[in-house]
Amino acid sequence: MSLFSELQRRNVFRVAAAYLVVGWLLVEVTTTLLPLFGAPDWVSRVLVFIIVLGFAPAIIVSWVYELTPEGIKRESEVDRDASITGMTARRLNYITIAAVIVGAALVAWLRLGEVPEANAPVVDEIVATEVDDSSVAVLPFVNMSGNADNEYFSDGLTETLLHMLAQVPELKVAARTSSFAFKGQDRDIRDIADALDVAHVLEGSVQRAGDRVRITVQLIRASDGFHIWSENYDRTLDDIFGIQDDIAGRVGAALSASLLSGSQKSPIVGVGTSDIAAYDDYLHALSALASGSFSGYREAEQALQAALAKDPDFVDAKVRLADVYISQSETGMTSKTDAYRDALSLLQQALQARPDDINAQSLLLKLKLSDFNIAGVAADYAASKAKLQALIQRSPNEPAPKVALASILRSSDEQRITLLQSVVSIDPLNPQAHYDLAAAAYHQSKCELAARAATRSLELASGQPNAYTLLARCALLDLDATGWLENFHEAMRLDPQDHELPAHIAEALFRLGLLEPAHHYLRRAKAIKPNAPYVRYVEFIGIDAEFGTAEGIPAAWALVEEDIEDRKGSWFEPMMYLMMVGASNGTLLDTLKRLDKTYPGFSDLSRTDLSMRARLMRLDAAGLWAGPYDQDELLAYMRREGEWLASIGLPPPVPFDLKLLEGDLDGAVEVVEQDFLTGSVPLEWPWRLYLQCPSYASVSAHPRIAALMQRWSEEEQQIREQLVTYFEQHPLED
Repeated sequence: MSLFSELQRRNVFRVAAAYLVVGWLLVEVTTTLLPLFGAPDWVSRVLVFIIVLGFAPAIIVSWVYELTPEGIKRESEVDRDASITGMTARRLNYITIAAVIVGAALVAWLRLGEVPEANAPVVDEIVATEVDDSSVAVLPFVNMSGNADNEYFSDGLTETLLHMLAQVPELKVAARTSSFAFKGQDRDIRDIADALDVAHVLEGSVQRAGDRVRITVQLIRASDGFHIWSENYDRTLDDIFGIQDDIAGRVGAALSASLLSGSQKSPIVGVGTSDIAAYDDYLHALSALASGSFSGYREAEQALQAALAKDPDFVDAKVRLADVYISQSETGMTSKTDAYRDALSLLQQALQARPDDINAQSLLLKLKLSDFNIAGVAADYAASKAKLQALIQRSPNEPAPKVALASILRSSDEQRITLLQSVVSIDPLNPQAHYDLAAAAYHQSKCELAARAATRSLELASGQPNAYTLLARCALLDLDATGWLENFHEAMRLDPQDHELPAHIAEALFRLGLLEPAHHYLRRAKAIKPNAPYVRYVEFIGIDAEFGTAEGIPAAWALVEEDIEDRKGSWFEPMMYLMMVGASNGTLLDTLKRLDKTYPGFSDLSRTDLSMRARLMRLDAAGLWAGPYDQDELLAYMRREGEWLASIGLPPPVPFDLKLLEGDLDGAVEVVEQDFLTGSVPLEWPWRLYLQCPSYASVSAHPRIAALMQRWSEEEQQIREQLVTYFEQHPLED
């Protein structure tokens, strides 16, 4: 008998076919199921390796041994007449055919399962294919030194790499906050890349022993886990920051060669300090800023001041401290005047040392446009806005200029949301980015987006009081007064030093006429910071709510004639209140005459030498002056001021007032519907007093506006009733 016939008789070919088909089926099944149980990739690779190794032994066994009714025997021991190889052949055929059918069905199911549905999955697939191939995330380097005190070195190296690589315009580098979100986590590289929307991941480790350090760096392609390159660096610790800059420079060059075909030509600079202790303070400040609370800002301020005391030339610490001062002023922690003056000085120093620093440039432009009364700052809105747009074009993957531009746009400008959504895509695991998006969405009455973004912000960092206040405001738009109050309570629990949280509750309760609980929250605010502008403003609101204009007018004059800082309307609202009351009771000219003493020329429409905020205030209130002033004169004035605003890039005057002065009642009504009476009732401005002024009588009497005002009144009553019930069930204790 020929060898081929003997191989066929002993079923060697059938065993080989069955082995290959069953092995293929096992590989398909395991590679599908193992990821569901979190098994690492190497498990599948080991299985394939074992199956390949087992093929030759299976062939040898099928040649040497034979299956008999008594079990497996050596082929030489089996009588040919008693052999059942034919039956075995049929069984092997059945096994092979069954495995092929099952395998084909499994493959078809897997392929069909990948077909996107008609709607959302298509978007996911499109997004997945748009990952920039020159994108990279730098994960926190692992400290393998066995000493937690060396953590600052591994974190510092990561920080330096991020800082330097972010300066390469051709690279899309995942932002620091998102990268550091994976510190200490054992996550699959593909999951991390998907979360950060990058094609590559740079990871490394640091082993330090005495005065020597070994640093391992590797660049991984996320799609298949392939190591594009890796490198070990052995150094002595004569100059820690020199080592960091050296390695970061080498890694940058390697990334440029690997991802950019060597196209990167711009020089990159490291973090500007050589003082280890100063850098440690700097890293501590970055960590403290994550909460966005009063205590976090204060801790960060102290850490950055300590860093600059050790190294007065530490540019990055100066920029970050300027940012902290701006944030403190925005949260009411400190005076805008003092905070902006200090921030301005720090940013000017930073830009003198490093003129191209994009973070310093962005912050300075934001600073110039945040308050027009800062000493030494000449505000040119159009020019500054154009510079921010140029910075965005130059460095599209840098969050700072986008955040700065969004902060200076009108709250109704759709571009704010677009910019902040872009920031979230750059830095998807940054809770502050999600909060900023939530705030922008809320101010455009997009409450679903606002609540979703605020919730995501809290998922990333649960200790943020600001996110809870955003959720509170969203709850109020849904007329959920209990949700509003409880979210504010949670914010107060997280940030007990914030005097504005209880003051905000007090303001709303005063406007609802709930005087007793309002005084409870006001007392708490005054106990924390009695002379804060917003606390004093809420105190004025309470006086007016309890005693009316007889006491409210003197309280308002006290704030206006002091020229108090305009924190949350602390100056603007008392000014408007005095003019609204004057317009309603016929004493507006007397009010304007008195205002002229504090703000010379305020009532003279031809004067343009007022402070910026006084000039803008007069323009906002001009519609109230239609009684004692000539309407043609007022209209000419508003058009002239509108041209001035346009010349510096600021929004035009209130179109509602212009429409009325032009005799376009329908147009004025439409503006009120779209810009003023949108969404649910707000509890931060005196809408009744405003709309019931004589100048606006024709608007408030219009059927559509009257219906909206009636709806707001009913909503106020609904909110009031919910809160009365809440306080009955939860008595307040001082």
